[in-house]
Amino acid sequence: MNRNVALALVAIVLVIGVVLYFNGTSEVPSESDGVSETAESPTPADEPVGAVPEAQQQPGVVYDENGIAIGGVEPRPHGNPLNIDNIIEYHERHVIVSNDSRDTFTVPLPGDDEWADYLEMRRAFPSMNDNSEGYVRAYDPEWRSVLKGYREVPEPGMELFGGAGTLRELVEMVIDEVKDGNQIGLVDLALRKEEFEIICWPSFPQARPYTLAFWEDAWRFHYANLISGSKEGIDQLKGRNIVLDSIAYGEIEDFQHFELYNDMLIRVKDLDTGETLEIEWVNSIIERNGIFKVFLYKN
Repeated sequence: MNRNVALALVAIVLVIGVVLYFNGTSEVPSESDGVSETAESPTPADEPVGAVPEAQQQPGVVYDENGIAIGGVEPRPHGNPLNIDNIIEYHERHVIVSNDSRDTFTVPLPGDDEWADYLEMRRAFPSMNDNSEGYVRAYDPEWRSVLKGYREVPEPGMELFGGAGTLRELVEMVIDEVKDGNQIGLVDLALRKEEFEIICWPSFPQARPYTLAFWEDAWRFHYANLISGSKEGIDQLKGRNIVLDSIAYGEIEDFQHFELYNDMLIRVKDLDTGETLEIEWVNSIIERNGIFKVFLYKN
């Protein structure tokens, strides 16, 4: 996430490539429609949502008295223009019903409360199909979570089980288990299924109802990586007389209720040969309320 960690994770399911993988936070479109994975800059906070200042209004676009586009074709500096007339004409073509059937996502029309924010969503996430006849996309009220990199969700009410009190302590525990060839011990130091479901998944943008993603699918891919990554570690270092040399990471990604230390790079020293080895299969580490666990092993 880079927000892609959590993100690659759930891109794995579509959904994860989280993240969180949950590490580069490109949004994964809910349909393969050519939607850009790079969001454009949202409207500045001091401007009305969806409004276009008069000096920036484009010929060929119809605006209401508030500067909200209500017709025409809105050009873009790069990529296909946004055909607003097309949206209005074909607005009934795209409907998404959430997995639990509690939410129905449709295409709003000018005058609807969601219309201005819908335009902002379409501007932030352009598609190669935006000027194609009949192409529309339903409104996702949580689209801004993709820009932030996390969803606004309640406190999970659950803590990480086991783990370590510091990042260094956790890494040293990983090293002890791997040189002993103890894969069960390595998996015990990593995120559990219930921790993923209750603590992590709700905060990931991929978890919003619009995507139709299931946490169980994301977990299956995630767990497969935990197993294959820990096996790779044992294949690399089992039986070697190693000690921790250094720890580095690319970024700390904040998900409000937990943090991910992404792009981990751990160096160990072989005391018998003097060789310095790099551990890259410990991909990311999660921290919540002072407890550290491995978030993801990878191969």
